[in-house]
Amino acid sequence: MKTSTLQQLASSYLGFSASKTMTVAQKLYEGVSIKGEHKGLITYMRTDSTRISDEAKEMAKEYIIKNFGKEYLGSTSTKAKKNNKNVQDAHEGIRPTDINLIPQNIMQYLDKDQFKLYNLIWQRFLISQLAAMKYEQFEHILEKDKIQYRGSINKIIFDGYYKVFKEDEDLPIGDFPEIKEGDKFTLDKLDIKEDYTKPPARLTESSLVKTLEAEGIGRPSTYASIIDTLKKREYVKLQNKSFVPTEIGYEVKTQLDKFFPNIMNIKFTAKLEDELDEVDSGDKNWIDLLKVFYTELQKYEEKCKSIVEEELGKLVISDVLDKNGKPMIMKIGRFGRYLASQDTESKENISLKGIDISLEDIKKGKIFVKNK
Repeated sequence: MKTSTLQQLASSYLGFSASKTMTVAQKLYEGVSIKGEHKGLITYMRTDSTRISDEAKEMAKEYIIKNFGKEYLGSTSTKAKKNNKNVQDAHEGIRPTDINLIPQNIMQYLDKDQFKLYNLIWQRFLISQLAAMKYEQFEHILEKDKIQYRGSINKIIFDGYYKVFKEDEDLPIGDFPEIKEGDKFTLDKLDIKEDYTKPPARLTESSLVKTLEAEGIGRPSTYASIIDTLKKREYVKLQNKSFVPTEIGYEVKTQLDKFFPNIMNIKFTAKLEDELDEVDSGDKNWIDLLKVFYTELQKYEEKCKSIVEEELGKLVISDVLDKNGKPMIMKIGRFGRYLASQDTESKENISLKGIDISLEDIKKGKIFVKNK
């Protein structure tokens, strides 16, 4: 299992943030004391590889034969996908260092979060080495007036990895019905459901990690810090486990798109990551790379400075009065819009965070009237 997969699974099944996942994984990697002996429980947790060592495969093979039987052995050809240019394969995939350290048997030596994450890693590694589940599917098609009604049911003939782990959305399983072609049925009840096309779902921590990896942005060691930065700077907030842009986040992105279009292009970071990999491998000179980057950046900075200075000269005067009875002006800070006194020596300010104000009212300075 690679880092991005671990972060996605821990988010989906355990509710862990990417940073929490890496913090707990670090402790499992460093090890705990078990019966007086210090043991590291998992392999290195920052990896882009799914490769498993021959030693680990053999260890899993012995465990499976002993506990389940030889017929449960799966394919052992787990290798890194080298066709993906972003895979560096510096470390093997994340797995337990000893599959015989069963989570339930060492629970007393782990805290709650350590146990949950170790159990997830242990289960997933075991599943990857078990044989696939085999089942037969019975599909029935009922037709009336050229309208077809379809349904299916499955019957397991070999449980394989299903013996260890069952997804929440299980296959519809049961005995095959005794029906044959040409049988007639009576419709007892018809439930009609009205549905609407939904917009794309907002990104969660899990899907954001998946998107970063797919776009070639970041590396296993940086996914968690990217997400942490977005949250700490309050560019986004979590709402029902999904990311929602804040006012300051929307404003920052709007301005960056305006002044730094090339850098804000989603392909820019991926391209720069690839070029840095070339520097690391010795195929590109780092001085030449930075010279091109900073020359381009400087052009954007000069353009941005002149426009910002012009904008700063435009004051938005509100209808809110300060302690001296003078109208306060609106400013934008790190945590969003706020009102400040025009007196440069005054520290009086009012946060507008969380207050719904239309852009038209903002431009007119109509925020709200302060009670006297």
